[in-house]
Amino acid sequence: MEKKELYIGIDPGVTGAIAVIDGECRCLYLNDCPTEKSTRKSSRKIVSAIGITNIIKEIKGLKGRCQALLEEPIAMPREGRTMGAVSMLSYGRGVGIWEGALSTYGIKYYTVMPRVWKKELLNSSDKREAVKTARKLFPEYKKKLIKTKHGRAEALLIAYYLLFGGVK
Repeated sequence: MEKKELYIGIDPGVTGAIAVIDGECRCLYLNDCPTEKSTRKSSRKIVSAIGITNIIKEIKGLKGRCQALLEEPIAMPREGRTMGAVSMLSYGRGVGIWEGALSTYGIKYYTVMPRVWKKELLNSSDKREAVKTARKLFPEYKKKLIKTKHGRAEALLIAYYLLFGGVK
């Protein structure tokens, strides 16, 4: 029996998500990025290494040949200002945890700049546009694809981009 191909899309930030689709563009898994409270005195949330490891274990249980596409961290302007140092460090930390977990479980992964996949799939970099596009492509997940959880939409679109040859 031939193993099915599984395509994993990861928006690695604290508000990000992970999605798995198969070769027929069916979503098999969709989850928010696991977080935990920082061990510092701050009330900030950080990406959970244990949570990510558990997710990757669960995905490996889907019994398919996996490859993943991970969004690369970049300092992005927000409302006329650039991402702060603490936010950028947090985002980069999340990327490193995802890379470590994928490598540990033998999942081949690639990285992609947000502007690259968004240029191919969206009319803009607006989060609402990502939600709108993901709802069209995955109508069965319409209720889970909401503006306040835009990471889910972006993870699905990153997986979709991988499926349709986004990585060469």
